[in-house]
Amino acid sequence: MAGWRFYGRGEELARLSEVLQLEARPDERRNFAAYTVIGRRGVGKSELIRRVAELAGHEVPVVVCELPRPEANGDASAALRRLLRAVSDADCGIALDGLPPPDRWTDDQMRFTDIVGRLIEKGTVVVLDEFQHAEPLGLVSDVKLMIDRFTSSLGPRPSGKLVLSGSHQQRIVRMFSGDQPLYGRATTAVALRQWPAETVLEMAAEQGFLSRPKRFLTLWTAYGGLPRGWERFSSGSEYSSLRDFGAPDDHAWRQAFLHTEFRQLSRQGERFDSRMFIELPGHLREALLWMGTHPARGQRTIDFPARIAAMSERGLDADLQLLMNHTELVELHGRFLGKPEEIEWRISDNGSLFQLKVFQEVFHPKQARADRPRRSGDPSRAQPVPPAAADRLLTLEGTMLKRFTAEWLLGQPGAEMSEAGVRRTADIEVDLLAETTGGGGSLILGSCKRRAGSHRPGTILRDFRKFSDSLAGERRAVAKSEAERLLALPRKHIAVSPLFTQREREWLGESGLECLDIREMALRCGIEPGPLAEDDPEPPAEPQPDGSPDFGM
Repeated sequence: MAGWRFYGRGEELARLSEVLQLEARPDERRNFAAYTVIGRRGVGKSELIRRVAELAGHEVPVVVCELPRPEANGDASAALRRLLRAVSDADCGIALDGLPPPDRWTDDQMRFTDIVGRLIEKGTVVVLDEFQHAEPLGLVSDVKLMIDRFTSSLGPRPSGKLVLSGSHQQRIVRMFSGDQPLYGRATTAVALRQWPAETVLEMAAEQGFLSRPKRFLTLWTAYGGLPRGWERFSSGSEYSSLRDFGAPDDHAWRQAFLHTEFRQLSRQGERFDSRMFIELPGHLREALLWMGTHPARGQRTIDFPARIAAMSERGLDADLQLLMNHTELVELHGRFLGKPEEIEWRISDNGSLFQLKVFQEVFHPKQARADRPRRSGDPSRAQPVPPAAADRLLTLEGTMLKRFTAEWLLGQPGAEMSEAGVRRTADIEVDLLAETTGGGGSLILGSCKRRAGSHRPGTILRDFRKFSDSLAGERRAVAKSEAERLLALPRKHIAVSPLFTQREREWLGESGLECLDIREMALRCGIEPGPLAEDDPEPPAEPQPDGSPDFGM
């Protein structure tokens, strides 16, 4: 297994390097500017900034200071100590000579911002990480005054830059809103999103996770494209035995993973019911918790409990829209070409859905099953995950296989659209829908099964035909033209599972189904998945023809 490294983020690196003028020509004037780097917790903002600092080398000095958490006894003096240590650790020839003696300043806030200002005047890129803590530390007003001073039209601007980065997006967005002191004081340089499927596959291949595609699917279900979860699993000592994919069987490995993951989430304050995970208004937190007890497919806002909707001042749809734009926690979902009232909201973040679905006894003790063990006060010793959690995880993995494949399809060249779990009527659901433009274009219909032997060609093709018939019968004018356009495209039918044997590929291919598994997805992205584990603890079920007719292509 390779050591952990910085994965992906090529566009984000280029963007941040450009706005910070890290590659400025000698004759090019660098002027002061303040930027924000935003993104949810664990998405890799700090790693991105550290990578930028490495690329800058000694040409442009970069100082990264992480502000302390006030709830951990952090104050302005602690922030000052961290700043001085960051300057020392920067190793880029910065000297804080000529500083006034400490007794010149009446408090540590003023001294902190004075040092930041002097660094910027020397041409330094100063990064204040975890900037959401600036407010309780009393630093916001001083930072505002410093930015105003450097951006005023009086005199030349310094050549340094200020980057304000934070993991609690709700706080960061609020700090720069119209009624706050920092309004208009910084431009968003990078809004960091989770890794795309291709980067996840690149990392998983290098870390050896594609040797067991079924267990990779378990990890994807828990972490999605959030780098911190993958890094913790890849590097943390607590997961060392799990990284050895030689456990006796997938069930035992899955159970061990659940126990270890819950202990780590509890110890690090990353449980969904913790404010450390993400700061949300009370009614939105309750809305997500409620969604977590209902089908992952989606919920209409009219179906939400009245007490949750009543807590919203702007309307639940507007609040969920804001949540979608800023946190990647929810997304719109609905019946394909459906009516507006059929559009639904669903939780889009894997980690949140994993916690809410799999650990539901922990979050909803009133709904707990009788087999829920007693909780210990020490999370490192507690065994709060009941046996039923593994079964819920298996069900969720089926949903996440659809989502991963849809995301992968959308990332392929020439892909125009991609959907997971497309519904037309109550009895028709197609697992995947995608349109490609290459080679004249095609419409892809797919069926996803966690176990490859569960694919039934006749049933799959019959459902595909029923879906096409439902499109042909579309009566609404707006949707009718789109349905006719899609029906005119040549169709490709695919079967998706974590792993297919050669025998399964041949068997399904006889019915006109193209097999696509996780390792094949990696290969089509130009990624070598590495050797497959020799022993499969959960061999695929023997395919049994179901006798249904073959509708062909």
